Amino acid sequence: MQTRQGGHMKSPKSKSSGSLASGSGGRIVPWSKNLISDLPRLSKSLKKHLPMRSSNGVSGEKRPQRKRRRTQKFVDSDSEKEQIELERVMKMSKIESRKAEISDIPYCRVFRPTLQEFSDPLAYIRKIRSQAEDTGICKIIPPNGWNRPASLRLLKCEKTFPTRKQPVHQLQQGVGFMAGQDYTVSEFRKMAEKFSKDFAAKFNARRFGNSKPVRPTRSKKLKIKAESLKTETNHSAKMDMSSPETNFEKKDVKMKFENDSKKINNSRRRKFDGRSKRPNALKKFEELTSVEKLEQYETAFWNMIDRNEECTVEYGNDIDRRNFMSGFTTDVQESSWNLNFLPRNPTSLLRHIDDNISGVTIPWIYVGMLFAAFCWHYEDDSLYSISYNHYGAEKVWYGVPGSHAEQMERVVKDALPDLFTDEPDLMMKLVTMLNPTILMAAGIPVTKAFHEPGQFMVTFPRSFHCGFNSGFNLAEAVNFATENWLPYGLECAKKYVKFCRESVLSHHRIVVITAQNLQLNCESRFVSDAMLTLCHAESHWRDYAIDFVLADVPLDSSVFQAHDIDPPLCLACKSACFLSFVVCKCSGNIVCPGHADCLCKCANKHRLLKYRYTMKQLWTLANQTAAAASRQ
Repeated sequence: MQTRQGGHMKSPKSKSSGSLASGSGGRIVPWSKNLISDLPRLSKSLKKHLPMRSSNGVSGEKRPQRKRRRTQKFVDSDSEKEQIELERVMKMSKIESRKAEISDIPYCRVFRPTLQEFSDPLAYIRKIRSQAEDTGICKIIPPNGWNRPASLRLLKCEKTFPTRKQPVHQLQQGVGFMAGQDYTVSEFRKMAEKFSKDFAAKFNARRFGNSKPVRPTRSKKLKIKAESLKTETNHSAKMDMSSPETNFEKKDVKMKFENDSKKINNSRRRKFDGRSKRPNALKKFEELTSVEKLEQYETAFWNMIDRNEECTVEYGNDIDRRNFMSGFTTDVQESSWNLNFLPRNPTSLLRHIDDNISGVTIPWIYVGMLFAAFCWHYEDDSLYSISYNHYGAEKVWYGVPGSHAEQMERVVKDALPDLFTDEPDLMMKLVTMLNPTILMAAGIPVTKAFHEPGQFMVTFPRSFHCGFNSGFNLAEAVNFATENWLPYGLECAKKYVKFCRESVLSHHRIVVITAQNLQLNCESRFVSDAMLTLCHAESHWRDYAIDFVLADVPLDSSVFQAHDIDPPLCLACKSACFLSFVVCKCSGNIVCPGHADCLCKCANKHRLLKYRYTMKQLWTLANQTAAAASRQ
């Protein structure tokens, strides 16, 4: 238990009131300009003629100073709230004034493994983690020779799936999503492609009105071409600054986005209304390059949110592949990057979870359309995630590294304070958007990616990410965990306790089973540290709980096995009670040891502390793990 330590505040020194008595003859010295220069002399004189008295009445001894508490000022609560709100508004105003353009957001890191590196996905992700983790997200482009999954079968799936209606213009208002219609893939595709065509027509109408687009003359075309080549040269020079393995969007004639991006890297402030004087202002939407279209989509998307421009779309998200279909095979693992098998990779910590968790160990399918979005969030329990774009249009991603997660939450709360008054855990509900340029202006690093079909996106623990689709597409995603996830998982578990939020998995369970089946590698120290932390915390809370129970007893074997799959939840904080719990015989209620005082008012004789392992067993496992990790 934490206790707050108090302290004494020194009272402010009293000021002089206009005159001082010198020690010589009791003469009163009037205030004058020369008084300040005389202060040292007067002070010395006072000490000589006015002896100090001690607390026992003996003169000449220094009297101990009595500490005084500072007088509490009366504060008008309404005025204080107004002052806080004013400071918040001024802070956000400064941030708004520093906002950049959407096109100023840098790209995340892009990795191109060799066939040999690509053979083991988690080993490769461990290898690139030190370079990629600082942007929160990264893109992985499979090497030539990798057999892509037979994703086209998703297009032929006749099963229906549910959608959610997304009012894009309300994504900054924390509004939940209503149920949409049920579609087959072909039905949804038809609707989505019509929506995209309507957007293109609207774009052309804004840009040209009823007039035909003005075609450039031959000399103008040559000038535009020269500017494009100059831009490409500048862009290529900038790309050479990064290492050959991790170049940001290097040139690749087979990847249309990366080839196009070099031609427009320096384009800035390109507005949706088409009033730009840059070369692409002469083009119809259909004539824009892939990246030019994506930048127009970006501008339009954030304008809808920032300016409340009404637009509603539908999104087929979070579809359990067991109820639909996977783009990967489910019976045979044709590739180690098959998302149906990756969570249970031999080096993934999730391999120890026997039960299937939808969206965590079982992939989710996503059927998207233009502007269908996924709001700012990080993964359940701060896990890693990996997403594969099977077919269709690009996904636009934005990412913030996990090292800036708390700072980002503060900025979002400052920007949208009313939303968090009633829902302090709003960021966990995937219903809130905020323009990434506001985050950048607040000093938070943000990167983006254009996720094309045939590519993977990886998000790192506790890394906030969001984005939207640029048209009809089919994607699939799942979670996984390596050893370095463990400290992030612990912090997330603590946060869930704070908000009484149920976790999708038991952190204690993962730590103990991983330690019991320890695989020695470069990240074994994370398991050792997690096990030691677990032992200290468990010992502390058991000592606390023993004051509220009759006795502590081990779980019987039948209950032990049942709780392997589904540990009971604490009635007070919703945490999974894998290691131990307190149970009340009269009500049957269960709480974690830390909430042993939250049961009913019955006597202690009706309560028991039940545990899965003795503390001796846990400490032994921790010491064995530490010894093994130290040998690496």
